[in-house]
Amino acid sequence: MGSLKMIKSMSILFIVIFMVGLVSASSSSSNNAISSIQINDLIQTEEGFSSSPAEWSPDGRYLLVRSHKSISMFEGINKHYLIDIENRAFGEIDYGITEKESNYLSPFIGWIPSGAKIYFSVSKWGQGKGTGGSNYIICDPDGTDMRVIGSQNKTTLDKAINNLGGGVRYRDLTFSPDSTKVAFEYEDPDNFLGNLWIENIDGTNSFELRAKARKLVWYNSTTVFFLTRDGSLLVTDDRGNSVQAFISDSDGEKHGIVSFSPDKQKMTFPIYSVDDKYHHYISNINGSTLTKTYVGSWQPNGSAMLINKNRSLYILEGNDHSKRLLYEGNATEPRWFPDGTKILFLENENKIYSIDTDGTNISFIADIGLTTHHIWDTYEWEQISISPTGERIAFTSALYQNGDLIDMEPSLKKAKHVAAPLFIINSDGTNLTQLTPSLRGRHDFLDGWSPDGNILTVDFIHFSENGNMHGSPHLISLNDQDIANGWEEMAVSQIIGNDNPTKINNEKDLNETPVLNDSLANGTENKQSPSFRLFQFVFCLMGAWMLQKKRFFYDK
Repeated sequence: MGSLKMIKSMSILFIVIFMVGLVSASSSSSNNAISSIQINDLIQTEEGFSSSPAEWSPDGRYLLVRSHKSISMFEGINKHYLIDIENRAFGEIDYGITEKESNYLSPFIGWIPSGAKIYFSVSKWGQGKGTGGSNYIICDPDGTDMRVIGSQNKTTLDKAINNLGGGVRYRDLTFSPDSTKVAFEYEDPDNFLGNLWIENIDGTNSFELRAKARKLVWYNSTTVFFLTRDGSLLVTDDRGNSVQAFISDSDGEKHGIVSFSPDKQKMTFPIYSVDDKYHHYISNINGSTLTKTYVGSWQPNGSAMLINKNRSLYILEGNDHSKRLLYEGNATEPRWFPDGTKILFLENENKIYSIDTDGTNISFIADIGLTTHHIWDTYEWEQISISPTGERIAFTSALYQNGDLIDMEPSLKKAKHVAAPLFIINSDGTNLTQLTPSLRGRHDFLDGWSPDGNILTVDFIHFSENGNMHGSPHLISLNDQDIANGWEEMAVSQIIGNDNPTKINNEKDLNETPVLNDSLANGTENKQSPSFRLFQFVFCLMGAWMLQKKRFFYDK
């Protein structure tokens, strides 16, 4: 009896282990090509901090991250981090300031066009005229070689913060395409309308471009367009020499901010009437062939413009901006593919299609579940997005609890009952994959792509009975790289100066919380769902219970 008891117990144990191993193998096999990690876990933030991606470097190697902890309505702690994607290293940028001083750092941080330096703003609030102030910091990615706008002298961040005040504010920083110059608006208590200035990237050769002017846009690195306070659109060189002026024929009308086609052959701008109503116009770059139009988007590598008029798609093209019907239907969310040869759009708000720019090859890509418009109107996330290479499409799709697509837009009150995970699919409609889990009330969104399209930054908001809560953003890798492990913390000065960092922490120290990946085939949810983890656990408990019961039976 003892032998029989042992054999049967071992047989049951073997079956349990085999089945659990089978479930584990099947649930992980589809996830080998996709890995993820929470940004908070990667940079090992302290309790109470929330982090979010700020901006990729132009070459795609580095990612700037901002981290914030609220102390009160008006106080908080701010930190900036640099992540080296290529070498799996990260570090906090050391500005040499106290936590109290970090309260004056603004949420935004970015790269100059060349990627050689970073910039961010600092500000102090004040009450009344002549109080408070703001400025911009330009420095190396490790926080060194720092200066403020309006000065060529090197400084430290604590000094820059202490010098804020007097109602002096620097606004709307813009860099020349070659990163050699920077333009900005300057305002003080005696000049609240603001003046436009230009200076070299190192602060030298600073001069006032034009008084009572704003909204400068670089046409190239030597020519700028900007608006005057009386509503004219002026063109000058980077030393202020006049090139051209666009002045409205009607009294009281004012020009708005100009936008150039990528090939710099055309431009669009609004013109506002005295009652603040406005119309959009398109013209050749010299102002000729001025034509009223709708708001549209430029062809990435040309001067054609895509517009959506009454949910039909048109293309404006040629020197006379002739309008050509591209697609007649119920189209929304139209956008160009990066190579400018195709258009992506939603039909009836729930089907993704692509079409060639000549109107041929209309191709169905995927169905999509409807979400509430409140999300897209409130946040800057997009429901559908094309990768920089044009090879993939990411989209958020709302699902019923049984996994079916939602075909009627839910109200905001019902958002807490809806799951809206993030999906990705090849642009030809193949390889549909669910990237994030289907959780009731959770809506996942693409925050951005790395320049090569292989890494996503993903954010989410969770609707519940207790209110809305933002989650911790994730990095998701799509190119077979294990992005969850192997990260090394080190000084940022080492990161930007050494391609072979020395490991100073163990990957096991990371509290990895990867996004679960549910693969889908032909639009049907694969059985490799997040519930498998619970199933494994319950199955193990059942196995242990069965062994215990068998042991009790044979002992009798």
